[in-house]
Amino acid sequence: MDRNLGASRVATSSTDSAAYGDLYQWGRATDGHEKRTSGVTTELNGGSADAPIGNSVWRLPTEAEWEAERSSWDNNNAAGAFGSVLKLAMAGFRDNSSGSLSNIGVYGGCWSSTLDGIYSRFLDFSGSSSFMNSFNRSIGGSVRLIKDI
Repeated sequence: MDRNLGASRVATSSTDSAAYGDLYQWGRATDGHEKRTSGVTTELNGGSADAPIGNSVWRLPTEAEWEAERSSWDNNNAAGAFGSVLKLAMAGFRDNSSGSLSNIGVYGGCWSSTLDGIYSRFLDFSGSSSFMNSFNRSIGGSVRLIKDI
């Protein structure tokens, strides 16, 4: 996919707000919670790693797939994320307790399908670094899907 779910275009910079897209709780289907303008939400539906799109063609990358992508970047940070073929932007995230948006334009990341106990693995990047992290599944994060060919 050439952009995050909900984005209106491919990013033209790492802080291109039209490229930020929606913020999904891991495994929760599209129900309005993902919209940046939605109200406070802490409900988390179980779901699966593919729930946001509702079909079997597209899926979340695994942690290993994100690591392989990240290792191809020229820089191990947000500049590398944007400089990659994926043009990843610093979309921020939605706090899982207050529902507020946080770190927009200074932090980016995308869910993976890899579980880590009660958490899920998340590609995390900022101006200074990038790495895989474990996030609470009720945090709202960006989704970039891939399709097996």
